[in-house]
Amino acid sequence: MNNEEIQKNIDKYTFYHRIKLNDNITTPALGKPQIKVNIDEINKINFKNKKVLDIGCRDGLYSFEAEKLGADEIIAIDNDLSRAATEFLIPFFNSKVKMYKKNLFDMTVNDYGKFDVIIFPGVLYHLRYPFYALKIVNDLLKDDGTLILETAILNQDNNNALLYCPINDDGPYDSTSCSFFNKKGIIDTLKSIGIKVTDCKLSIKESFIKIFTKKFLNIFFKKKFLGKNLIAVCRGIFICKKDSSIVNQQDIIYWDETHVRHSKHQKESKSYKDFNKIK
Repeated sequence: MNNEEIQKNIDKYTFYHRIKLNDNITTPALGKPQIKVNIDEINKINFKNKKVLDIGCRDGLYSFEAEKLGADEIIAIDNDLSRAATEFLIPFFNSKVKMYKKNLFDMTVNDYGKFDVIIFPGVLYHLRYPFYALKIVNDLLKDDGTLILETAILNQDNNNALLYCPINDDGPYDSTSCSFFNKKGIIDTLKSIGIKVTDCKLSIKESFIKIFTKKFLNIFFKKKFLGKNLIAVCRGIFICKKDSSIVNQQDIIYWDETHVRHSKHQKESKSYKDFNKIK
């Protein structure tokens, strides 16, 4: 396919990712700085002969990158599947990436099995049920598997694990951006389900002066004059390993199964034994 034919094809579609097609042509899309950071981190991961899941794949940039790095099987899912990817990019690259229109919350191990590597970029902060999403990701990840998680991060109070969950115009982005963990919040939440963060990078776009100014404005002006809450957020990428040994198994039983934890504790308590002596 020559350059003219390639250009005619890409003119048919709208692209989200900038993907290099040859030395002269790259798909037209907004080049977000965080995407380059994500690609740099992905290139540090061993994909050789690995089975990969790309969640929220859009045009498949990360899927194609994993394929170039030697991945053996790539499953890519998105609620709003990219026609540009399925009709043009996959055939153009003669790629083995398989894309499906699918919601993460509908996925189980029975669909495609478990994965060696899961790429999960730019999705978590859009999910109203983030804890359940992370549980599903954990279920789909093989023991000692790698999770590459990139999301918007609340850049506040890292002494406490926090989740900021705005609605409508309360948040820093649009109304679908509704789940912002702070750094400690995401690290602790992952640890609680058996995923250990081995490395993380935050793109701190806000200087101390900007953050202070925003907090100052929030105090002295009504939100209706500003339109948006002035919340300090940045982007963060977390490289993780699944490690079931770090999990409190009793807590997992409490959260995920039926249990007798309360009854057992009550029966073993001194007050319960004293009460039964009186009876």
